[in-house]
Amino acid sequence: MHTTRHTILLLVTAAILSIAPQSHAGSGSYTIMRVANSGVDADSHLSPTLPIPEDLLAAIADILRLTEQQRTLLADLRTGADAQALRQWIVTSEQLRDLSQSIISSDERESRRSELLDRNRDAVREIERDFLDDLRIVLDPEQERRWASIDREIRRYRTLTRYATRPDEALDLAAIVRRIVPDARRSEELREVLNQYAIAVDTPLVARNAVVEQSRDLWTRVTDRTRAEHMTEDDRHEILTQLNSNGRLVGRHAESIEAINRRFWRSFFDILEDGDRQFFIASTAMAKPEDTGIEAENDITNAVLAQSRSGRILDRLQRLDRPSPEASISFVSSRSNLPDPEPLTPEQREALQVIRMNLLDELDTLVRGYRSELGAITRQQSGERLEAFNGFGDPINLGEFSISVIDQEALTREIDERQKEQSENKPNPDLMRRLVEIDQRALKAIREILTIRQRAYIANY
Repeated sequence: MHTTRHTILLLVTAAILSIAPQSHAGSGSYTIMRVANSGVDADSHLSPTLPIPEDLLAAIADILRLTEQQRTLLADLRTGADAQALRQWIVTSEQLRDLSQSIISSDERESRRSELLDRNRDAVREIERDFLDDLRIVLDPEQERRWASIDREIRRYRTLTRYATRPDEALDLAAIVRRIVPDARRSEELREVLNQYAIAVDTPLVARNAVVEQSRDLWTRVTDRTRAEHMTEDDRHEILTQLNSNGRLVGRHAESIEAINRRFWRSFFDILEDGDRQFFIASTAMAKPEDTGIEAENDITNAVLAQSRSGRILDRLQRLDRPSPEASISFVSSRSNLPDPEPLTPEQREALQVIRMNLLDELDTLVRGYRSELGAITRQQSGERLEAFNGFGDPINLGEFSISVIDQEALTREIDERQKEQSENKPNPDLMRRLVEIDQRALKAIREILTIRQRAYIANY
């Protein structure tokens, strides 16, 4: 495992240095990386209906405990808001079409297009505000006191997965549970946990979103051609330095959201009925709840798991038929003769979850005995990586694309220091043997419950 981590480090370094010339122009030693996010529409607000989906409306009705009369009014308000949104969509769509056929420079066309989309976004937000204000008029005092929960619900729905940079961060557990358990079947205990989750995840979410919005403004300033022409090199360097720092802040908030999701995963799982648990497992990352009470050990354990073959295979398999589009993985293979993927059965998903939990329990035990050595090996994968690799800015997800600002000089220097440290720290033979044994046992257990067609998609992992 030590050799694998060393090899990965070299590959990452080579990849960064090789793609730097294709990146956005930097300032000094900085390089800006911009990567489009697949499946994210930059014009997602350009819709012929109010951008509040039915499942979010259902959550609003559930949280407010609307009466049947209020639910009827909610439907009527939605119909009226949809009509306004349709008119706005027609006007903007016609303007965009006219603009695409205008005889102007590409820069001017793009500038006008951005202005049109900004005006449309503001108009749609005003329609939405009016819709929500009209709903609040008919609420009783008790329902009005719950309105803060609605603000949290809308914020989480719109931004949690859209701006996520990590798999376990991009999971709205409340939305998943509400889809699985209809309103009529929700116990008071489940409602309370849903409320606790919404409150817990909102604090790091608000903090993360604030950094994202600041980064969006900084990105616009540094990439807008008109502004860039009047920007000094010192100003540009200051902005890139701030973006590099913002990446680390986003990473810290993402870790907090991941930790909350992992903790509440167990809370929801314990409350759900047996039949609902199968759907919950299929719809969520199978993260281990933080039941050891030792955050540092959990970080090391999860880092070891991420580097193991069995851990990577479990992650691949649990997404084989995962319904979440944000976290789905394409299984299109370069080997065209592979059979179509065969979905996992409920029994297989449950068995894989047991294997993962047992694997993590074994790794937890190992971490407690070899904490310092495993911590050194996996430091790049744990929270310490944020301080260890200051030059490598964590990604900032701006919605339709993500950016990273890399300080190449600092990164090269830090990687050299890390490689020297790794070469001086020889792995403990007993530790490595036990890691391999744990990994092999998990691999054997995984293979025994899969069909041949399913094993085809993990054969080369």
